[in-house]
Amino acid sequence: QTRFGKIVMQVLRNEWMRAFVVCSFSFGIPTMLLLDRLRQNVRRLRFPNETDIDKFTPAGRRVINELRTWHWSMILRKADIFSVITILLFVGLKGTYVFFSWLNYFLLAAQLDLVAISSLVFAVGLLMFMLPIVPGTAVYLFSGVVLGFYSTSNGLHFGVGIAVGAVLASVLKHVACTGQYFIGYLAGKSVHVQRFVGVDKVPTRAMEMILNKRGFALGKVCILVAGPDFPTSVLCGILKLNIPQMLLGTTPVIVVSIIPQVAVGALLTLPGNEEYSALATVFAFVIQVLATLYVSYRILKTAEENLQSLSQYREEHAQVAELTRRERSYTRKFLEVSSWAKLPIHIKGLLVTTSGILWSAAFVLVIDFMSAQKLCFRRFSMTDRIDDDFASGGLGGNWWNIVLQPLGSIVLVSTLVAWLGHGFVGMWLDRVTRRNLLLQVGSDTLDSPVPSPCDDMAEAAEQPPRPAAIVIKEPDPDDS
Repeated sequence: QTRFGKIVMQVLRNEWMRAFVVCSFSFGIPTMLLLDRLRQNVRRLRFPNETDIDKFTPAGRRVINELRTWHWSMILRKADIFSVITILLFVGLKGTYVFFSWLNYFLLAAQLDLVAISSLVFAVGLLMFMLPIVPGTAVYLFSGVVLGFYSTSNGLHFGVGIAVGAVLASVLKHVACTGQYFIGYLAGKSVHVQRFVGVDKVPTRAMEMILNKRGFALGKVCILVAGPDFPTSVLCGILKLNIPQMLLGTTPVIVVSIIPQVAVGALLTLPGNEEYSALATVFAFVIQVLATLYVSYRILKTAEENLQSLSQYREEHAQVAELTRRERSYTRKFLEVSSWAKLPIHIKGLLVTTSGILWSAAFVLVIDFMSAQKLCFRRFSMTDRIDDDFASGGLGGNWWNIVLQPLGSIVLVSTLVAWLGHGFVGMWLDRVTRRNLLLQVGSDTLDSPVPSPCDDMAEAAEQPPRPAAIVIKEPDPDDS
């Protein structure tokens, strides 16, 4: 009943959060309901005189009733996006390793000096940072691999390669953050982008308040260091935060992530040090989880403590509010059309099928990443050579051999087909929504910059229920 509890419950009712729960506990929800039903059957056998004939226990029935209130079509479509992001991250990571392996041996074969090779590593790393699916970890490891191997093969101390790589990666990270910031700054000029990130919503404003703190505030540092590289810096640009303060809050990443991973990359060039890569991965994962949990708590706590000020109208967000008002009629009609009970059976089947395929593909890739016995992608690191045979850790001269057959190709092809199905459902929903709106209020109300009767009805629909509904109907010519 506290304000903090109400904010938490509001977050949990968000469709994106529900989609995340569905992705994370896809097996857990049906399993829990199955066990609850078995428990109820046992209770019936033990107490046959009980009048409760429900198939589930009271607790299980409450869960089912709650699940029935969910907007499942939208939740499944958002779950598709989570699955695709997961797939892109794993595929992008493998592709990055193959590219960096080729580039590593290309640079070494070019016989460049330390300044030239460092400049090329910086340029390539900056380009990779500008790609949303490339994690910063791959860039740090690449810096360590190239400069560590260069130092040992050219008579320099091994520590020189680590030091140069750490300095280079640190500067690269801050320059990349600035570049990503300006991508967000330019994208943020679009009102649609501002509305997408929710600049007028309490959670985003709470995050903005945390990021606007000066110095090394813990919540600010956790967001900037543990958050995904590209989206975090782009969001800072959309929110138009102070660049020096953003870079200052990013600086602890040097100690937490850059130095350890550059060192691991350099150690990978020496035989018998593969276990350091696993240790660094586990360390980075633990830090990421702890920081994410703390950031989530700080955002909710900030929203609770500053709810009134964060909820106030802001003049700079007037265009976002106007866009939301103008498209309110479309949004309400879209939710009505996409209601699970009103969807045709073939659209329901396509929704469930595409979600199942994408989730299964993401699940298989997660298992492949964690398992010692690879299922989809061959084991390959930046220090391996593409031209080496499989027994030596290479790809037999063909980069496509990193995909294991047949499961790897099945996962990739099914992901593409399922995503096309996802797009088809989206286009179908949009077409039906617009057609229903045209039939209801006429084509001139779509995206109209002035208030329309449909907007008025949408605003009225947000008010408490009234005893009777107001129906606007055109007069029949036969009645006149």
